[in-house]
Amino acid sequence: MIEAAVRYAAQHGLVRYAWQLAYVMTPFYQRSGLWHDWTATARTALSAARSGRDLAGQACLHRILAGACFHLGDSAAALAELDRARDLLTRLDLPAEQAYLHSNYGSVLSRLGRPEEATTHHRRAFELYRAAGLRLGEAYAMEGIGSCANRLGQPGRAITSITAAMDIHIELGDPYGEASSWERLGDSYRLLGEHGAAASCLERAMSLFRRLGSRADEAGILAALGDIQLSEGEPAAARASFQQALAIFGELRLPQADEVRGRLAALTRPGRSLPA
Repeated sequence: MIEAAVRYAAQHGLVRYAWQLAYVMTPFYQRSGLWHDWTATARTALSAARSGRDLAGQACLHRILAGACFHLGDSAAALAELDRARDLLTRLDLPAEQAYLHSNYGSVLSRLGRPEEATTHHRRAFELYRAAGLRLGEAYAMEGIGSCANRLGQPGRAITSITAAMDIHIELGDPYGEASSWERLGDSYRLLGEHGAAASCLERAMSLFRRLGSRADEAGILAALGDIQLSEGEPAAARASFQQALAIFGELRLPQADEVRGRLAALTRPGRSLPA
């Protein structure tokens, strides 16, 4: 429906309305798990911005398309889209977009196994958010820095940064950000070997994600809980968590379903370890 509205606007010469509609609907797509629809809508909007020679629209939509690619597990494609957005933004005065771009680079590079570079981008994003007076952005940048610290094997530093981010999310009434922070804290405590604390953090994150209808995030938490339960010698509980995660990922047609399916298959093979 949203893609159809974007296409209709583009076909009737309403280029700005077309790409801005796709832009503002990004949180809906991200949180609902409709990532294939997100990709299609972003491509339609990007095409409209190109046809109208709207550079700001093109820059924004390349970045938005990067987000869709990232969530679907194609980090290389996401990085390429961010590079295209960066090239356009050098010609535009859009400081907030510059900040979002650095945050996105941080997320993608971290997943690609380049946490040092990712941290540099998150720190630059923090500076830009602060200069623009975007406190919510500051929180996401601090969370990104903390997530990179986890990847660098520094969970203590991660907890400090992520907790500071969560305080801002709570202060500003941002439950999605709060849930994301709880999830990242769960990663930190798991690295510390404190599985009980990790599970508690993940359960708090899942409660918030469920309340918000963020089904893909809920499924990700269930898969992480399954890993913890398995490490604690609770295969039955782990199987139940993996099955719930698989049901959601499968319904949403997301590639993460294959990874969870592999974990379930490993549970049925004696002597086989779960995939990392």
